[in-house]
Amino acid sequence: MEQEQRLVAMGKMAATLAHEIRNPLGSMELFCSLLEQDLVDKPELLSNAQQIHKGIKTVNHIITNCLQFAKGMIVRKEPVTDVREYLQGVLDILKKKIEDSEIEVTVKILDTTCEERRQSLLSIDHYQIKQVLVNLLSNAIDAVNERYSHDDFKVVKKISLVSDLQDSQFWILSIIDNGVGINDEVKENMFDPFYTTKNEGTGLGLAIVGSIILAHGGHINIENNSNELGCRATIKLLRN
Repeated sequence: MEQEQRLVAMGKMAATLAHEIRNPLGSMELFCSLLEQDLVDKPELLSNAQQIHKGIKTVNHIITNCLQFAKGMIVRKEPVTDVREYLQGVLDILKKKIEDSEIEVTVKILDTTCEERRQSLLSIDHYQIKQVLVNLLSNAIDAVNERYSHDDFKVVKKISLVSDLQDSQFWILSIIDNGVGINDEVKENMFDPFYTTKNEGTGLGLAIVGSIILAHGGHINIENNSNELGCRATIKLLRN
């Protein structure tokens, strides 16, 4: 009952905050577009302005998803024509965090789908699934950093992102890290709204991840690796 009351309160708060934040956000986006026009002949500065613009759009999407979480996810599916390019776009968002953490991130594509059929066989909400992957990868980075933060010796910090399109019904995505892993309490509660083990966490990250996956007709499983330290998150998404 307490959780339900908090969710209702969050829904009301999200609606109010969305209105208050989107007004200045709209002005920021407008002036950023004008700035990009002025910097057409200065590629390096233009690139910086474009990154700011991308960040503004991301904030706007986050607000939208908070509202959707309170009201229910609305999925707008579009074809994915290049899986590697799509996943690289996810990694680009986390590029600085990955570089600062000195983590070796590898991408593996398992795909027997013919090129001409790929577009019709894989359709997702591009932004929502990108949000899922950014959240899970960010958690994996934190877990790897936590495990090796006090080690005196040089270790290889690793995260693998595996895309498997060999199943005719599902797109299977796996994120595998060699971090600290998860305990039983975290595993039991991690998808609950407002549950967090981080000092600055909102407790909505994995709750939104779960809602997005469910809205796509898929499911997600997060568990410790059986043969070594670390964790594996496995996502199954309906292809159409």
